[in-house]
Amino acid sequence: MPSLFIDKLKYTINADGTSVSVARQNRFVSGFVTIPSVITYQEKTYTVSSIAISAFDGCQNLTSVTIPSTVLTIGEWAFAGCTSLLQIMLQKDHPAFTVMNGALFDKEVKTLIAFPAGRDGKTYTLPDTVTTVGVAAFDSCDNVSSVIIPEGVTTIQNHAFGGCYRLCSVIFPSTLASIGKYAFYRCSSLRSVVIPSGVSLVDNFSFRECDNLSSVTIPETVTEIGNNAFDGCVNLREFHIHHITPPELFRFNYLGGLNRPFCTLYVPVGTKEDYMQSPLWSRFTRIREEAIQGIKPLTE
Repeated sequence: MPSLFIDKLKYTINADGTSVSVARQNRFVSGFVTIPSVITYQEKTYTVSSIAISAFDGCQNLTSVTIPSTVLTIGEWAFAGCTSLLQIMLQKDHPAFTVMNGALFDKEVKTLIAFPAGRDGKTYTLPDTVTTVGVAAFDSCDNVSSVIIPEGVTTIQNHAFGGCYRLCSVIFPSTLASIGKYAFYRCSSLRSVVIPSGVSLVDNFSFRECDNLSSVTIPETVTEIGNNAFDGCVNLREFHIHHITPPELFRFNYLGGLNRPFCTLYVPVGTKEDYMQSPLWSRFTRIREEAIQGIKPLTE
């Protein structure tokens, strides 16, 4: 579709021929941006109906965005890497989206779409209606050090907290079921992660380059850990796994990223021998048993 440049913003004409989408911008868009509800090009008027995937990705000098009521869809990564973004505003009575405490949600406040990366405030608690932390929702939020995710959230999507260098504490709900690709990529201040019971998937590269992460706990509900989920976690010293039977969790049976000579594998009481005989888990040179709450030792 052809591209249009109107008042420093780039648009593409949609297939219907009557509406446009805010297209991916060059990274020089800055300051306060008010997206219009309509634009006129060559004497034809178009409704601005959507914001494309990665539309403002990497616009580091963008400080404010106002979204008109005509925009009904916003693509993933739309505001990723906007490290100076202080506020996202909506036209009054917006039919598709809601802003609460500066963060952008869908209308029902079930999915967090974007948190302004330039905002001050060390701790953020998601509303208790939320079920999904969206793709790149907290991307590059350097000022956030603690996030409380309420009960009811089931999914943390891809790159949700990517590049949150100061994030040192995340409280997961018991309702969480999956952690997406690169979800905590380069969260360099994370030191301990306890995956709650109920999670089944820890996806590819989910904790990649969390280089100060020292302890990880995996509950017995986890059935799959993606490729290089802990790649670059060079200070990981404790890997606690709660499975009574040594599981084949890792895709391609590959413990990529685990610094095994320096990392101790902790397993339930009575299972050490089984783990030592496992082709996968025997790659850990140090395996120790520990009592795990709610899991009856096999020796009893």
